[in-house]
Amino acid sequence: MSLETGPNGRSGKRMIVRRDHVAGGAFVIGGALVFAMSGELPFGTLASPGAGMMPKLVLTLLVAFGALLVLRAGESPPLAELLCDTWRSMTDLSCFGHAVTAPATALSIAVRAMILPDCGHLSACASGSPSRHTSNISA
Repeated sequence: MSLETGPNGRSGKRMIVRRDHVAGGAFVIGGALVFAMSGELPFGTLASPGAGMMPKLVLTLLVAFGALLVLRAGESPPLAELLCDTWRSMTDLSCFGHAVTAPATALSIAVRAMILPDCGHLSACASGSPSRHTSNISA
């Protein structure tokens, strides 16, 4: 926290959101939600563990380490720096990403066209109806 003057002219403590605040908060909230959803799984005992023991132990550790991350967040850089750096990186990488994904998509479509049978219409293949090039052979 730092002492700064706010937009309304008042000075006081202002919270600077840092990267670890966001990451730790996400771990705590996500872990707590999944823990709440796994309430129906039996925990069991140490001698006879139930289906919910391992997930609940792992989620407890996830929430604990997320809380520790939030408490130690003052040592990480502010989130605003990450957003600026990430935006610059994304614009640089987007050209590379398009250069890679466009040929890969074209290759995938070509391979599928060679491997899949000619159904005439995609919904006919999905519904399992015979192709126009196959004949029904009855015994």
